[in-house]
Formats: sequence, C-alpha cells, structure tokens
Amino acid sequence: MNNYIKFLNNLKELGLNNIKNNIDTYLNLMSSGEKNIIDALYELSNLEIKAKQEKAMLPV
Repeated sequence: MNNYIKFLNNLKELGLNNIKNNIDTYLNLMSSGEKNIIDALYELSNLEIKAKQEKAMLPV
C-alpha cells in the first residue's frame, strides 16, 4: 500500500471527508502551479470548517 492510499485512509479515519473528496483537485492545482501548498492547505481546511459549521446548524 503506497503512502497516497494510506493518506486517504487516514483522512477517512479522521472524518476529514471534504479534504479526502477534494485532495486530487488540489494536488492537480499545486502541480500546475495554480495554487501554492499553503493556499491549498488553507482552502482544504476551510472546507472542513464550513462543513462542520453547517452540520452544527442542522436541526436536531
């Protein structure tokens, strides 16, 4: 098992599904030079924060 698969498994285990679902897009953006690593990591972490905030606002 390569480290990429291990990384995806870690994201799943941690419940970071938004990062897991978007990582390939951001890896491509970083490879092409459209995003630097800090911007990509910030945006990916922001996706998780927004999802958690939206989930917290759902009625019980």
